[in-house]
Amino acid sequence: MKPFTLLALLLGASQSAGATALDPQFAATLGGQTVQPTQRPAPRFTAFSAGNALFGVFGALSSVSSGDKLVADNQIDDPTPRLSRTLAQRLATSYGMLAAPQALALDDSDNAALAAPAPDGRLLVDVQGSWKFAYLGLDTSHYQVEYGARAKLIDSATKKVVANANCQAQSDRKLQPPTYDEMLANQAARLKRALAALSEACGEQLSHELLGQPALPVALTLPFAPLTVDDPVPNLSPKGQERFRLFLQKPLPRAFAISDNGYSVSVAGTRPENPALPSDPRARALQLCQDYAHRACQLYMVDDKIVYGSH
Repeated sequence: MKPFTLLALLLGASQSAGATALDPQFAATLGGQTVQPTQRPAPRFTAFSAGNALFGVFGALSSVSSGDKLVADNQIDDPTPRLSRTLAQRLATSYGMLAAPQALALDDSDNAALAAPAPDGRLLVDVQGSWKFAYLGLDTSHYQVEYGARAKLIDSATKKVVANANCQAQSDRKLQPPTYDEMLANQAARLKRALAALSEACGEQLSHELLGQPALPVALTLPFAPLTVDDPVPNLSPKGQERFRLFLQKPLPRAFAISDNGYSVSVAGTRPENPALPSDPRARALQLCQDYAHRACQLYMVDDKIVYGSH
């Protein structure tokens, strides 16, 4: 990756020079023809932590390497291919076109779509994405997620770009931004939901700009998805999952501890019924869990924060 490309990735997408919508007269000639989405390799994922920032360019390179590993380890899907398919389907619906059943596979070069030999569609929907998360400036404990998309409509007959639009969406840094551990807990469940929501917001904006439709108020700064009762807790039985659902309704302070054999304990408050137990919910949850499970336990959640596997 070239240094200036990496710098642009870390700083976020530059402001778009403006969208160019599909010409209505040209669009009127597309009925019955095929529109085909493209699919490119997933872009490098940047996970920019405060630790990376201490090492300048080397830290920036490390943030890309660690980001790629994070994506692989947590099986995080790039939302861009789905976005490309969605735009192609909307074009087909709007102009009476046929949606190609398969995407056209391309490499990651900028002009790959223009140089593609004999695609199946008259109109290509080519979307290139970018994704990352980074700590919030002076607040090095909390993180923001960003997703960007650059879309082009290409007339495969003339090899010309007939419409284009850009989008940059981000999670709201003011509304309960997550810590690193909260974002990556449960196979990065909250990060996955954030990327899905941001890419959907971009899809709404891009479809209106490419099709030249009246602009709708699309929010591109979205609140981060909170923890839900549907997030899986490691090693829990169905009964334990139900215990966790009830735990999320308990008042603070509270703690939830788990063992690797599926046992769990949920406690709340600082006045246990048994005065011999610790008043601190964290210590009490661990002690009760270990007493009943007869093996080591770990705290999964304390108050509203996931602490399982924290480092």
